[in-house]
Amino acid sequence: MKNLQTGTTCLSSSTGSKQHKCRRSLQRLATFVILFLCSMTISWAQGTTTDFNKTFSFTQNGKKDLVHKSDEESITATFSNTSPQAEYVKFDKNGTGTLTITGNAATISNVNLLVSKSNTVKPTAGINVIPGTTGITVEDCQMPVTWSADNKKVVFNCSTTKDLYVYGATITYKDDDAGKLILNEVSEPTITLSTETTTSQLSFTINQTANTQDGTALETWYTTDGSNPNSAENTNRVKLTKNPQTVTIDWNKGDKVTVSAFTKRVDNSDATNHRESAMATQEFSNTGSTELASVDAPEITPGGEAVVASSLDVKISDKQWTSTLADKLKVYYAIEEGSNYGNVTTSTWKEATLPLTLTLKKTSTVKAYAEYTASDGQKTQSATVSCTYFLLNEITTYLNTSTSQNVGTTVGKNDMTMTFGGIKVGTQNFKALSKNDNTDANTLGSIHTVAGKALFVNVDVESEVGDGKIGLNSNDGAEYLHCNASNKKLHEKTFALPAMGSFFKFEPEANGKLTVFVEQQGAIHNVGGKLYPEKIRKRPVYFLDETGKSIPAKYAYTSSKVNKADWTKIQQTNNTSNDNFYTKEYMDNLQKYYQDIIDGKNDKFINFNSAVADADKHKALTLGTSIQPIIVLHEACNADILKGDGMSETGDDEYDHTGYMLISEGYVTYTFPVEAGKTYYLFASRTKLALSGFCFDKDATYDTNVTPVTLDGNANNTDAISKLEVGKQYNVTLNNRSFGANKWYAVVLPFSVSQKQMKSVFGNDVKVLHYNDVDGTDLNLFEHFYQMIVGGTPVLVKPSVAVTNPVFNNVTLTSKTVVDIENSGFKCTGSWDNVDFPEYSYFIDAKTNSFYQYDPTKVETNTVKPHAGAFRSWIISTSTNPSEAKQLTMHINGIEEQGETTAIWNAISGNDDAEVASKGIYNLSGQKMNAVDTRSLPKGIYIVNGKKFIVK
Repeated sequence: MKNLQTGTTCLSSSTGSKQHKCRRSLQRLATFVILFLCSMTISWAQGTTTDFNKTFSFTQNGKKDLVHKSDEESITATFSNTSPQAEYVKFDKNGTGTLTITGNAATISNVNLLVSKSNTVKPTAGINVIPGTTGITVEDCQMPVTWSADNKKVVFNCSTTKDLYVYGATITYKDDDAGKLILNEVSEPTITLSTETTTSQLSFTINQTANTQDGTALETWYTTDGSNPNSAENTNRVKLTKNPQTVTIDWNKGDKVTVSAFTKRVDNSDATNHRESAMATQEFSNTGSTELASVDAPEITPGGEAVVASSLDVKISDKQWTSTLADKLKVYYAIEEGSNYGNVTTSTWKEATLPLTLTLKKTSTVKAYAEYTASDGQKTQSATVSCTYFLLNEITTYLNTSTSQNVGTTVGKNDMTMTFGGIKVGTQNFKALSKNDNTDANTLGSIHTVAGKALFVNVDVESEVGDGKIGLNSNDGAEYLHCNASNKKLHEKTFALPAMGSFFKFEPEANGKLTVFVEQQGAIHNVGGKLYPEKIRKRPVYFLDETGKSIPAKYAYTSSKVNKADWTKIQQTNNTSNDNFYTKEYMDNLQKYYQDIIDGKNDKFINFNSAVADADKHKALTLGTSIQPIIVLHEACNADILKGDGMSETGDDEYDHTGYMLISEGYVTYTFPVEAGKTYYLFASRTKLALSGFCFDKDATYDTNVTPVTLDGNANNTDAISKLEVGKQYNVTLNNRSFGANKWYAVVLPFSVSQKQMKSVFGNDVKVLHYNDVDGTDLNLFEHFYQMIVGGTPVLVKPSVAVTNPVFNNVTLTSKTVVDIENSGFKCTGSWDNVDFPEYSYFIDAKTNSFYQYDPTKVETNTVKPHAGAFRSWIISTSTNPSEAKQLTMHINGIEEQGETTAIWNAISGNDDAEVASKGIYNLSGQKMNAVDTRSLPKGIYIVNGKKFIVK
């Protein structure tokens, strides 16, 4: 949206205006935030005692239980080189397996270990292990134990005499800062113009508004030169000596004075324990007129907010305006009206008749300023104030009102279906937890989340083939690594899609734009209100489609600030050399990258935040006051921080303008373009993302711009597919194609079909198989967690209901060519056209539901080529001499399917519903029938391939 003064894109609020008070008050209503816990699959509990000791318990709940972390990450328990099972972790006799329990800014006083020699009976009580213990006795064998000198680490090792089984543990610990006074919230001071102000002296009153708290003192500091009062090095800052306090300074005609102030609550017994308010800022302008010495900014009420309503009344007023000043003091306003991106209308500045009430009909930014004209014609303007209002349409908007949601829960709005996560890990579900901020300067911003509860699940995002070892020793593709994924083949990208953890899946039934309201972690590693200043993070948000392509956002907005206290502590703390994600050298480099942005020294990075005017996107930040940037990660200017991070050693070579990062945690609005029939995944890499709601606005012509298309299973379709247009919606009928229930069918389609659509067409229990590889004589097929078809990808489909001439409504073209899946000397391919299966190919035959190889040298007399038809797939060797390929045995998810070793094709294939006999057809009297398939047989019961078959 256009900034009215600079012409830059902006839906923003002006820095230094009194409207920030309204916004901050509103934001404090929204100070629910996610505890972004970094634990894996766990069942855990925590408690605190009156002596400040805490306990953290975990039990084994699955094979992915390798890393367990307490909610604030004070305790990390890690299994290495062990054999995790459903309920225990096996420590092999004389093995190298370990359980390492580490205290992060915490000291461990006891570990109660649930360990046994039995893998069938879980112990009812654990063995207590205190500091200094070198080993524990488990029945008749010893388990070695090693404690660190500072009791912040304990390691359990394998026994030399027996296998042992660990079922869980309870760790007792105390945080290093335990016992500190918990400080109450601190409200920012107010700054008001005094009536004693003249053209030679400015007089203003600062009022400390924070409530008192026993054992603490309140300090309020201010500056009058626009500098930051929240800096101990600032020699121009002044401390209030009483409350309220009126300050008088000299000034001259034409002067503009910016007064800034903040309040700090300090623990009387520990000066290092303090809590700060947000910054209050007010600008005063000297008119040189005795009639009105200073021009104050007008007020816009209510403060910026998000409402689910068709309209909203906004009032503009000015406390200085009177009827006697009407000819000299005027207020001007303008409106930026429009949706989140595109179709934005920018009004011209208009004079307001005070008080003025505006009725907004769309998401808008309202701006206003006052202008005083002195008797000599000299004009003086106040600061420009602005408020942004999100008007959310009830028809298109979903805002979460629940405090929790089960993994897999689906919600729908306006032909958009959203699913909370995918595979449930342990007992974890989506939930909302509140955090006690150490500083009120860390305003999370972005007002839209006030109406919805942001939910997350306490598991980092992984693909379905993940092993739970995020960040440990090696990266094996379990987590999403964008630089690596961008170079992968289509099917590899599909299997890298999120399946576990804190992500959100979207399935649109129309083209349009999706706006999401999220709570996003930043570079500052702050978990559960506890800061880890020795660690710096890179936590980009991605929006992938079902092909693994990262979709660039069209719009992004946050009014959050960088937490001054946290970043100051980071500056004062060396980065750790013992981090699961990054080396110390990389974190040093990453911290400098962020620091340069804060200092205004990096003018190359992309700041995508629409809340900041283009002219200000690379300016230095005032911590706790300036709106922080939304950093676009995958850009050429970020080459240095895109390599050597454990995610990609060589960096990115495909800068797709995606991956959105913050420095400090905040509420963010993103808008993405989406297409019908596709599937999208929203998540943050290497952390948890929370979502409070979404809006889905369908394209204006979504219901009139859908083109019917008929494709033919018995004809050539390449020409018809070449005429389809990318991005256009189609309703596709697949003629001359029949699918029976509970049989495998070879399928390849030019468009993607979401899981929701697959269920609507083929039944709720539809299954989809993908080719993985050939190992020896084993053909391995994999069932994706998502039963969807990716356009261009050849697959096998097993419907749960019979379908004839299926119709796929609201789909868009994904690929005009078949995308081969090639691996281990074989490839899975297919055709849009009416073709035969190639010689030496392997294929599934729906008539027998069996797996065949077509070897022309071994067929019986009169056997014709097996006919595939159109939109079929098959597997074939990539060798220059495919005839050397052997018969294969089909495995699904590693399990051999009974009777699925390839038979030699010796029948005629004509239609998917006929049963083909490779061993002959017999009636119940044992007579062999003169037929190779069941199509020509009269009604009755027959023995086909050794099984009874009914012809109706």
